[in-house]
Amino acid sequence: QHGHASHEPDPGSGGGCAGSFFTFTSNVDAHSHHVFHRHEIYECHGNSESWQCSDRECASHLLEEDDPACPGGRWRAPPAHRFKVDKTTMDAPDGEPAVPAVSLVGSSGPHDASAFARNWPRCMRCANLARPAILMFGDRDYLEDDAASCAYADWSESVRKLAPSMGLKVAVLEVGCGANVTTVRSEAERFVRELSTQ
Repeated sequence: QHGHASHEPDPGSGGGCAGSFFTFTSNVDAHSHHVFHRHEIYECHGNSESWQCSDRECASHLLEEDDPACPGGRWRAPPAHRFKVDKTTMDAPDGEPAVPAVSLVGSSGPHDASAFARNWPRCMRCANLARPAILMFGDRDYLEDDAASCAYADWSESVRKLAPSMGLKVAVLEVGCGANVTTVRSEAERFVRELSTQ
């Protein structure tokens, strides 16, 4: 099993090459990281364990700077971080978090004291409020995980070229795709259509 620790600190880079399979998911729970390597996953709507600056301009700079502290302009929440939530109002007030942020032993990742020192995470670059790197409805500030998107596009293109030339069969598994948000279903159908015209 590949745990999160084996992928630290790689929340935004494709790193490596996918082999015979790829996971394209709209789930934002980051569960795919427990089984697959980072370069085998494209979370088209982001994930709840990755964070980005709430200021789009700063987030764009982080993405362009290719800062090793924030690969892909994103950083991970510390695995032990817990928000302090007022149970009567269900608000998460600013202040100390329920569990203080500490760095992992041997980690060079940015998810140590600075970004998660308080209950409201802060940007690694400008100290503005951070936000989960999740695409919300009507969201104009979300930044795509370009490395994962490119890795998926490269893998898809390789499959489209290799499958016909090598006589390979391709299986597309669509698991739990609903009819309300059809991102995954539409992509699966598009991919199959393209393969069938080869």
